[in-house]
Amino acid sequence: MTTWRLCLCVLFSCVTLTSSTFGEARSIQSFVEAKDKWSKTIGANWKLEGRYAALIGDSSLRFVNCSMPFYFGPNVTRPPGRFTNLEVTGKIERRDGRLIFVMDSVRSVSSDMEKLVVKKARIDNNNPQNWYDLAAWASRQAQFYKDAKLREASQEIQRSGLQVEFRRLKASDRNGLVSLIKKARDFQLDKILIQEFLHDGYWDRFLYLRDKEPATDNKEYSDLLVSISNDLHGARKPLDEYDADSASEYFKKPTETYKVATAVERTILEREFYLHVATTKILDHVDDSGKNALLIATELKKIVPERTALIERYAKIGLKYESDRVSVMTRQEMIDLAGQFEKRNETEKAIETKRNWLKARERLYADDGARGLVDLAEEWIQLLNDRPTAAKFYIAAWKQNSQYPLVASWLMQNGYALHKGEWVSKELVPPSRESAMDKAIREGRIEKGMTTTQVKTAMGVAPDSIVRFAT
Repeated sequence: MTTWRLCLCVLFSCVTLTSSTFGEARSIQSFVEAKDKWSKTIGANWKLEGRYAALIGDSSLRFVNCSMPFYFGPNVTRPPGRFTNLEVTGKIERRDGRLIFVMDSVRSVSSDMEKLVVKKARIDNNNPQNWYDLAAWASRQAQFYKDAKLREASQEIQRSGLQVEFRRLKASDRNGLVSLIKKARDFQLDKILIQEFLHDGYWDRFLYLRDKEPATDNKEYSDLLVSISNDLHGARKPLDEYDADSASEYFKKPTETYKVATAVERTILEREFYLHVATTKILDHVDDSGKNALLIATELKKIVPERTALIERYAKIGLKYESDRVSVMTRQEMIDLAGQFEKRNETEKAIETKRNWLKARERLYADDGARGLVDLAEEWIQLLNDRPTAAKFYIAAWKQNSQYPLVASWLMQNGYALHKGEWVSKELVPPSRESAMDKAIREGRIEKGMTTTQVKTAMGVAPDSIVRFAT
């Protein structure tokens, strides 16, 4: 680069760093940032504005975070009254080997917060970039002056810009929502503001998915649930008890309710939001006939365990549906259904399920003759330990085939006797005199009415003779 070009560059740099007396004042912050070029702008006109720090004697003052002293020029005095910000014009000079700023004029101006109000009133509210530019100015000022209130105001302005973009965003634009959330984090908004923005964005996304035609794909709901769980930490904290009435009120006005909620309340609302989305996702697959109600109940219990009333509702619907079709179930399906009733401590329902299944199969077993009836009898024993009903089918099997193996044996072992061609309970068979005497003889008892021979036999003494005769 030639010497001429170098001089032009330095001159141009110096001119851009200074400002005309009639132009807009530069901030003290930008003046401080150009400190290494101060010596190159000696004699150039400056118009600066910043926060007043202190009066040094009667001859000079200082600005906050600026090391250069500002001296009053001829006929220039400190402005009257109370103020926070000053605007000065003047030039940089070198005195006694150091740089100073000699003021030609000085006047009090609006504070940063007052300026922010004016700037905010002048911008186009529907242009998000205007909000971001204003927020950037306020943020720089807040950072330079360590001003917490200005920092808070800048974040609120950033949020306003995000809200303008959010209102323009289509609910179906998932990538747009992700981009806005990233922008909110890049702005380093306060956690509370970011939470509100995330909450509102996810609610709009949910409402879009809920009302979408055709029905929302499961993956879209799953992605939303992951986002809610990751970004709204209360969503991962199970509730001690689900308050359906409170949740219902929240669902009516989610944005307003969340905005005014305390930190503890937000944790609960975030979990209720998660439960609501997950429940909607699961119930999207409900079959109105009740066919999959048990699967729905199982899924609800796994994903949203706090929704006990809803889980019980679908469990009952599912059990009723299954009970109504017990007659066409396989044996294992019936056993599984009865097992579910037993887990619920509904023993009578479990017994009724088995009984109805067995009754529905009587004709099927009967068609297989004596063998089928015996198998049915054994099912009554195995499933219900109901021997009286089993005996009914054993007797029916004997009537079909009196020679069928083990039928007669089972009946006798279970307290039945054959009397006049019918199997009846042994208690119903009238005792015979002869058989009573024979029993007494076998047991070694002497009974009234015994003959001498019978007595001797009962006593274990062999008879003298045996007489046979017809009766």
